Amino acid sequence: MNQVYRTAYFQPLNWSYADEGKKIMDAAKPMPVEVPVEEANLWGSRRDFYGVEVHYPTLDIDIPTTLIASSTPGHFHLLIEKGMSWRQYKKLLKALAKAGILEQGYVDASIAKRGSYVRVPWVRK
Repeated sequence: MNQVYRTAYFQPLNWSYADEGKKIMDAAKPMPVEVPVEEANLWGSRRDFYGVEVHYPTLDIDIPTTLIASSTPGHFHLLIEKGMSWRQYKKLLKALAKAGILEQGYVDASIAKRGSYVRVPWVRK
């Protein structure tokens, strides 16, 4: 199994309210710098591999979610407590497949069944 290590950052959090009361960062401040995790105040998606920029999704989700281990080691099921229409859900499934998060076969089967399904943790393949 490939272990993914998140990049830890420290950034002075200097905010201004110049844009109609919206919270925006002062662009003149320095970009985050990579530091040991015990000194960090941010996790970042960006990693640089020999000059190539790669991102590992690091998301701020403001709705209840549950991550459940699958019966396959290193695999998980993500449950998101956000109701949406079938049209919205199809768009989400397709976008996650396009980004390589979901397998295309799973998305195709979900669209054919008009819903996505995962096994409960105590049921094996």
